Amino acid sequence: MNVTRERAARAIRPLWFVLVGLLAVGAAFAHAARHWLYVPLPNRAAATGLAKGTPTEGASPLATFALPGSERMRFSGRVVDRLETGSYIYLEIDRGDAGRAWVVTLRSSAVAIADAEDVSVVAVGYAPHFDSKRLRRSFDGLYFAVVKPS
Repeated sequence: MNVTRERAARAIRPLWFVLVGLLAVGAAFAHAARHWLYVPLPNRAAATGLAKGTPTEGASPLATFALPGSERMRFSGRVVDRLETGSYIYLEIDRGDAGRAWVVTLRSSAVAIADAEDVSVVAVGYAPHFDSKRLRRSFDGLYFAVVKPS
């Protein structure tokens, strides 16, 4: 019986090396393909023929207006107006000497900021002009952000 197991192990060993080799080649190809197929976010509009900041139908506004990591900003202030719609909450925040700014965040943040008057904002996107179809209004300057109570 041991002789049969040894023969089976010897027969399978070369297949095992082939399988591991194929997996390694596949992983290397997948990693390389990420770089071949990737279009950096700032150039994505040019690659698709769209003007920068022009959202496509059904596209996430954040994907269109995302800020590079070096341009993301933090600020804090007091909530002076709140508009809730769909899965988003629009907040007008008084930043003191810096003036007021409109910020949009996900409704899932609502529980955390429900009673908060003072909030901290990490802006990950910015639209110089944004039309909200649900609110039927326009915003001149809208930050897409993570908002937390201060």
